[in-house]
Formats: sequence, structure tokens, C-alpha cells
Amino acid sequence: YASGNKSTGTFTQNGGTVVVNNRVRGDNASNAKSIATYNLAGGELTGGGTLDLLGNNKVDTFNWTGGIVSIENIDGNLNQTNAGTVLAPGNSAGLIGIDGDYNLDAGMLEIEIAGPCAEGGLHDHHFVDVSGDVVLDSVLKLVSIDGFVGQPFDMFQILTGNSITLGSNFSLDTSMFDAAVAFDYRLDLIDGVNGQVLKLSLHIPEPASATLCMLGL
Repeated sequence: YASGNKSTGTFTQNGGTVVVNNRVRGDNASNAKSIATYNLAGGELTGGGTLDLLGNNKVDTFNWTGGIVSIENIDGNLNQTNAGTVLAPGNSAGLIGIDGDYNLDAGMLEIEIAGPCAEGGLHDHHFVDVSGDVVLDSVLKLVSIDGFVGQPFDMFQILTGNSITLGSNFSLDTSMFDAAVAFDYRLDLIDGVNGQVLKLSLHIPEPASATLCMLGL
């Protein structure tokens, strides 16, 4: 796939699973299997390796029109702009690290949850760690796994970034999340070690009668 000092190959994935334990990379004359264009139209790109979208060894063009990205590391900015795409950390529950910005303009960010945050900041749910800025302007979907049922005041830190913005088209999908009662789902931006953290917490809706009493009505 390499030509001189420039990789020219194209890899198209329409289905199935590609497991990466090393790197998906581009411009490197010493790497005879380097690729310039990765077309992900279906299936899943996963594994504990890295998708290079930054620097001399990057994949020049990452066309993400469908399918799931669950690879553990992404070097460079990730722009999710097509409705059929899903970003979902692997290994249930797993981690995705993005060394760049993350823009969710279409499609879905799927967060699997097997339990709330534990002491020491340990996560029993998906977590997305972004070094740059984050804009969420599409669907954040919560999915219960391993029989987990959400309880009152459970708390989940699901994403961190230098800055986090929730756009006007942002929505929370709880249709696949098992809950003990009909909760109010609250999203808050809190200070983190390297920027902001998106925190989700479960609260019992306040009865209307109690609300009226508090208002003196």
C-alpha cells in the first residue's frame, strides 16, 4: 500500500469486526501495510490499539459513515458527523482515550453501565477521556449491563475533557437503562483534574404536592 514516502492504500470496512492491538496508521514508508484512507461504513473497529489521526503516521482520511468505533486509543481529533455512527468504549465497561477534540454532531455516544462510581474514582461503566475540547450535540445513550439497576443518588462520571459543551440538539436516551424508579436524570459539568467532567446522577422526582407546600400554596 505504500508508494515512495506516501501511503496510498484504501481500506473499506462494511461489516464484521476489525480488532486492532497495535496501530492503524498511514504515512510511513517503512510500513508496507500503511493506509491513506479508512472507510468505516459498518461493523466495528475495536481492540486495545490506536487509530492514528495525527502526525506523520496518521491515516490521512477517516471516513466514518456507519458502524461502531470502540478502539481504546485515538490520536487526533474525532468528528462524528453521520447518523449511523456509534462511539462505544469496548470491554464492557471500557475506556476510550481521545488525544484531541471530540465533536458529536450526529450519531450516538453509547455508555454501558454496570455500576456507579466507586471510591477512589474507579469506574464500573464506560468512560471517555478527551484531552481537548468536547461538543456533544446529538444522542448520549445509557445502556445497563450485567443486570445493573440504577438506584437513587447513583452517580456516574462518564466523560472528561478540557472543556465540555452540550449543544442545542443534545439529548439523553435512557430507553435501555434499567432503573428502580422513574428518575430525574441530571447532567452537571464539574471541575476535573485536567478540565471538566460530565457527571450523571439519578434523583427521585419531587412530588407535586411537596413542591406546592414548599411554595406555600
